[in-house]
Amino acid sequence: MSFWPLPKILVERLHAGASRGPCVELGAGGGAFARRLRALGLRPILLDRRPMPSTTGARVQADLRRLPLRSRAVGLLILANTLRQVTPSEWPAAADEAACAARSRGCLVVLEDEPEARDEAEGCYRSALRLLDRAEPGRGRPLPAAVVERALVESWGAPVLSLVAENTERVLDPLAPLRWMRARRGIAESELEELEENVRRFGMSYGRFWVRAFEQGKR
Repeated sequence: MSFWPLPKILVERLHAGASRGPCVELGAGGGAFARRLRALGLRPILLDRRPMPSTTGARVQADLRRLPLRSRAVGLLILANTLRQVTPSEWPAAADEAACAARSRGCLVVLEDEPEARDEAEGCYRSALRLLDRAEPGRGRPLPAAVVERALVESWGAPVLSLVAENTERVLDPLAPLRWMRARRGIAESELEELEENVRRFGMSYGRFWVRAFEQGKR
């Protein structure tokens, strides 16, 4: 993921949510997006189902379908490429958990890679995501915004912010995913060789990402 730069209107929404209570990133992984949030002056608490490095700051090992958060305690919840880690049938439970944790006018922000690839470099990134998801379900599988939105509306109401933004950064080490996948089973070497050839030819770029922000009490 990159998700950078974040549009000004989204940054304002993040700060507004964080001003009402603690900021929590759900499915924070290794803390890459948390570093972006800290650069904006936010101090997120990180939750992930897997153990996280000690360098990520305040962190809790937990499942987003069973959040260890007090009811009505959180001002801002963030899901960055996180819903792909659970099946669509489990999204409503995750949305309900987040809604229960949010304070009045608390905010839920969802960011995901845009599934569409507009050129070869973006196509390489999305091909890598699909192969990553095969090796370790939850790592890839870009999600359409409309599908996710429908699953969250029942718990949160209509989004208060909907946008698509452009990543300005390219993948620094585009061959890194291939090295990771070669160390695991389930992916044919012929597929990796084809992707590597395309990456060397076209490079790899993140492309666009979509954002949906919901506010507690706006149902």
